[in-house]
Amino acid sequence: MRSNLEKEVAQAIAEAEYMSLTPDPVSTDHPDYELHTYFNSSLKKMRFARRCIYYSSRGDKGYTVKDLVYDLKISEVAVREMLSTCMRKEWVKKIAHTNRYIMTERSLDCYYDYIEYRIKRDEQNYKKIMNLVNAIYTLKETETNQ
Repeated sequence: MRSNLEKEVAQAIAEAEYMSLTPDPVSTDHPDYELHTYFNSSLKKMRFARRCIYYSSRGDKGYTVKDLVYDLKISEVAVREMLSTCMRKEWVKKIAHTNRYIMTERSLDCYYDYIEYRIKRDEQNYKKIMNLVNAIYTLKETETNQ
């Protein structure tokens, strides 16, 4: 049976994950309304966007269609369709003379703004998770040393 502390951690993390899958709507007059709406219109597109951002934030190496197919466990056709849409909208660009792609600065800037907003919005829940996890590690360390 799980301790109350473990149950609290599970509840806090479940809430944080739920909130991460529940994006706040963006006003139709927001300059990046179309980008926000597209990437938050389905779980598949949300995961696609986050994976593209992950690879793009690691440097200028970017990612391939194969990387995304493997990571997202979706078809190559689906990945190519999303990449095509994103390239047409200039949210993603192909790295010259390669089969690799990278998010545009505009897309990355938009995501960084979103992260700053999310950190402020969910600050209390993130702090609660950190405190609970620290408490669990402290408790387990104490039990091990006895």
